Amino acid sequence: MPKIKVHQFAMPVRDISVITMSGDTSYLGMIQKGLLNNKKMVVPDKPLRAFFQDYITSQYKAQYTPGGKSLLYIIKYLRIGERSGNVRENAFVCLKADVYVSEDQQQYQLACSVDTLMKWAGMDVTHAHNRNIEEAIDLIAITADNQIADATKQTKESILNKLHEWFAQPAFVLKAFRQGVYLTYDDFLHNNPQTNGTMQKDGRNLVMLDSLNHPISNFWGFSYQGVFYKKVRNTFIPFIRYGRNFEMVATEIDLDPVMSFGTELQLIAEESPFGPLQPYATGIDLYNGELTL
Repeated sequence: MPKIKVHQFAMPVRDISVITMSGDTSYLGMIQKGLLNNKKMVVPDKPLRAFFQDYITSQYKAQYTPGGKSLLYIIKYLRIGERSGNVRENAFVCLKADVYVSEDQQQYQLACSVDTLMKWAGMDVTHAHNRNIEEAIDLIAITADNQIADATKQTKESILNKLHEWFAQPAFVLKAFRQGVYLTYDDFLHNNPQTNGTMQKDGRNLVMLDSLNHPISNFWGFSYQGVFYKKVRNTFIPFIRYGRNFEMVATEIDLDPVMSFGTELQLIAEESPFGPLQPYATGIDLYNGELTL
């Protein structure tokens, strides 16, 4: 049974089909369990596309009408997380999705895009993730129902081909990253470091130097010994590719002394709308290179 009252479409809807095009579909995120808040991986009980399709069909099919529009949900990313404080907890859902509308199930128009980070607060948020995911999915319906599809018409095959082209970029398929400095996220996607760079410790920070030993101040990240690091303010966060996703890891670089890199970095730093219980990042947004759940 749903834990929310689902959106009632104003426009007539014939059916809703779902396609997942995220980097990794094997799990939904991390939760905290026990008094020590040990992190546990959340795994769906069926393939993610079927997980979403079965839920959406069961909750919205009563609204379907033969003369309505066909909706195509492209779920690019849906990940949950949580953060505990002294007396309360915050739960989060990060959602990225596109919705296409078709009159004839042949030609589709982009109706809307959803890109949001949602938050719920409570005493024990772990047991509320099902409801939170339902609210996130319902937000897709609400947003699509309030948009006018005036974009260029295209086939479903064309839509999917563009998404497959995105995931065909080197960063998603290569076996090893070239060692060096990525000035931009686009450089990273194309495995195209612009300079080799030299690492040097500056107190507790790592400084990257160019061939003239000048500090490189503005760059996206670097790759070193099979691990790539995203620059975040004055530190670097290590990642490895997992499937077609990028997940945080803990690692070390053999400097003098050895420099350790952990994973306890907040997703939203100085200007957070969520107060002190900001969500921790676990990966990189596949579409813009920023930190995400």
